[in-house]
Amino acid sequence: MDIPSQVQDFHIEIAAVVVTHNRQEMLARCLNALKEQTRLPGFVIVVDNASTDGTAELLLEQSIIWSGRLITVHLPTNSGGAGGFEAGMVAALATDCEWVWVMDDDADPAVDALQYLMVHLDGKNQVLGCLAGNDGLERRELCWPPFLKNGKLVLFAHDLPGPKVEVEGLPFLGFLIHRSMIEQVGPPDGSLFLSLDDIEYCERLKQAGARFFLVRDSFISHPLPERRIVHFAGLTFVLVRQAPWKNYYNARNRLIVAHRYYGLKLWTATLPSVLLRMLFAVLTGPSPWGQILAYSRAILDGFLGRVGPKIIRQ
Repeated sequence: MDIPSQVQDFHIEIAAVVVTHNRQEMLARCLNALKEQTRLPGFVIVVDNASTDGTAELLLEQSIIWSGRLITVHLPTNSGGAGGFEAGMVAALATDCEWVWVMDDDADPAVDALQYLMVHLDGKNQVLGCLAGNDGLERRELCWPPFLKNGKLVLFAHDLPGPKVEVEGLPFLGFLIHRSMIEQVGPPDGSLFLSLDDIEYCERLKQAGARFFLVRDSFISHPLPERRIVHFAGLTFVLVRQAPWKNYYNARNRLIVAHRYYGLKLWTATLPSVLLRMLFAVLTGPSPWGQILAYSRAILDGFLGRVGPKIIRQ
């Protein structure tokens, strides 16, 4: 793949934000990938979610390698991905950066990922996202299939209709946003703790006039979740096989987001989606009774608006 020929404004300051928790090896790979970018971020902010696996020592070593361009935020307790991204964006706004590039620690951006995003910058209200998928395959399968503006679900990179495609929303995997948008709507909602915090944030940004674009050639390698695509009653569902405690947050937050933004679709689309996911989890996931208990509590907490971290007994 050729590096874009356009000359970029290297005076634009970019802060990369990485959230991590007890995944030292993945974090090291992510930081190395950021260090090798053809368009380097001005600095990197790592939010350490109270890791206990030697992450703090790794960050001390990396601070020397980054020569003062690495900022670490050590949280006293694990605030989940949502709390980590909230803290990371707040830290980014405390700097003089103009753009913020957000990702998890298991993201492995290609060497030209940031440069391709910069090629397609066109307005402060545009939020750009990397294409996150499996690496080394001609038909790259997307980790989190996006819905295009016409409602079509795209599963593979070669199905994207162009190099920059408008989508309904983007995950926090190479999520590039202008600081003015963060200042306008605030950071992500840390009370969601885990799952769909990026979806909630996109809905909030839409209300402020943001548009979302997936950049096909800006690639991030990311593990593919075990999932199934199901079409039911005219709706399309991406069902992921995972542990009950993860399904609790996914279902609870799905209902909370729908209550905040979707109106009647809470009942006509989101609740049926949650029930279908529960059936899928009970039939195919680990611990069927644990899945039932997790989903039952998620539905109750979702409708009551109970947020924050919860201890889910299996």
